[in-house]
Amino acid sequence: MENEVEYILKKYLEKQFAVDICYIQHDSCIDDDLKIIAADAIDLILWYSKKFNVDVSNFMAAEYFEPEGMNWLIPRTIPNKKKLLFKHLLKGIAAGRLDETVINSTI
Repeated sequence: MENEVEYILKKYLEKQFAVDICYIQHDSCIDDDLKIIAADAIDLILWYSKKFNVDVSNFMAAEYFEPEGMNWLIPRTIPNKKKLLFKHLLKGIAAGRLDETVINSTI
């Protein structure tokens, strides 16, 4: 059974980004699995920060999300792009911040 915070986050993803809530798992990647990319991913992080009072000042979004493409025929890729998982957002809420230390923690 999920807690209230997890439920609120899932419902937001469902409503705002048309993500089917049944596909949101702890190991779901925000961009690869849930297809929340570019500016939408940044909007998610900003909403998340305000809603759950999470400090994201040290979260390097450019290392996790591709920028908006000017031309869909020429895909942009970030070398060694990192993956932000749904469980990382939950860990950030518990820690009050989202950064590499929290993301890479084993808690």
